[in-house]
Amino acid sequence: MNIDDIEKAIKSLADEYGEAGWGSWYTVGEERSAPFRYVKLVESVGGMDEGSHRHLVFEVEFSDYRVRYYKKSGYYSSYDGTSWDGDLHEVKPVKQNITRYEEV
Repeated sequence: MNIDDIEKAIKSLADEYGEAGWGSWYTVGEERSAPFRYVKLVESVGGMDEGSHRHLVFEVEFSDYRVRYYKKSGYYSSYDGTSWDGDLHEVKPVKQNITRYEEV
């Protein structure tokens, strides 16, 4: 499968209510299957009260048990909602150490 086939397949997977498309993925941890062993939403960033950047990251396990990650980008506006106009890209998880500053 090439990246275009994977994008079409993920977008076409319907939720429990029969809705498909990027906007039908709401809950991190949600899984759907065919034509893969599973597709799981592992990150959802942006949207209402979170700024204009929006993206979803999916964990996909193929029939041969390979696991890959894919990120779909778009933008959010309060007037139009989310527009999923970005391409799907393969990504990889990277652990980072982050320093935050809290009041004492």
